[in-house]
Amino acid sequence: MLVVMPKGQAIEKERMISLYGAELLLVDPCPFANPDHFYHTAKRIGLSAKTVGGRTNLKT
Repeated sequence: MLVVMPKGQAIEKERMISLYGAELLLVDPCPFANPDHFYHTAKRIGLSAKTVGGRTNLKT
C-alpha cells in the first residue's frame, strides 16, 4: 500500500503508517486547487496503477 500525505504532519502519523507496512510518499503542502496537492497526487498514482493477482503494481 502507498500512502500519500503532505510534509509536516505529525511524526507519529508517519510512524503508524510505516508500522502497518505501508510505503509513505511525502509531498510539499499546497492548496487543493494545485495539481500537486496530495489528494490529486494519490489519485494520479492510483489511476496509473494496475491490479495483478490482488496486488497493485505501478505501470512502467
